[in-house]
Amino acid sequence: YRVVGLELSPVPLLFSKMRLRLSGVSNCRFVLADFRGVPLAGAQAVVCYLYRAGMAGLRPKLEAELSPGTLVVSHTFSVPGWTPEAVVTAADLWRSPIYVYRRPG
Repeated sequence: YRVVGLELSPVPLLFSKMRLRLSGVSNCRFVLADFRGVPLAGAQAVVCYLYRAGMAGLRPKLEAELSPGTLVVSHTFSVPGWTPEAVVTAADLWRSPIYVYRRPG
């Protein structure tokens, strides 16, 4: 599988690229990009870590471009109007919720 990470902020992007280089993972890359301008059609999974309004803005794009049943995982913030098939608690300091969805439809 090919994994592409999108990040709009240069500092987290640099941090992600450094961690990736140290990991030795070869099928992943991070790019400076806004999710609104990147086609998602054909994606087998989408993982999100956006703020509440960002998730609300992403929902129409997910519904328009992903095939029904595509895996969508969101850290901390839910997809408004979608019902998760699972909510997992992360083992982090804040015990953040991780929302697991299948694209409805």
